[in-house]
Amino acid sequence: MPAHRKPADRRQRRNRPPELVAPPKAMPTPAPPAGLTAATKRAWATFWESDVARVVESTDLPALTRLFELHQERSELWRAYQEERLVKGSKGQPVLNPLAKMLAQVTSEIRTLEAAFGLTPAARVRLGLHFAAATKTLRELSEVPDEVMGYDETEDE
Repeated sequence: MPAHRKPADRRQRRNRPPELVAPPKAMPTPAPPAGLTAATKRAWATFWESDVARVVESTDLPALTRLFELHQERSELWRAYQEERLVKGSKGQPVLNPLAKMLAQVTSEIRTLEAAFGLTPAARVRLGLHFAAATKTLRELSEVPDEVMGYDETEDE
């Protein structure tokens, strides 16, 4: 005989992150950090136009600024690394350019900050962020009648 289940409102574990609805955009778009290229400035502007930017507070600006500065640095390192992937070692042998290690470190820091700001789909799920448009779409999908989905109840009989 199965055990009786607790009512849903009394269950402590629901195996889902809490659902957070992003607040309306309250913070004006700050100026991009100094020294960014046009491409990185466009990425900055694109970020601030996104739904994810609505959860950013003024206290987050130093970390967000660092993220875009790291993107800029990674771009510069990548260009230099592409020009010369192999360099001469101490005994004249070809070795991988030390910039490769720096690229890996900068990329790792970027990934960490991107996850913290919810800049990937998986990061947004882990942070419990969802936005009204996505929720509405899922709700609408769940309300599609069975006949529209191609299910026929008479097939089971």
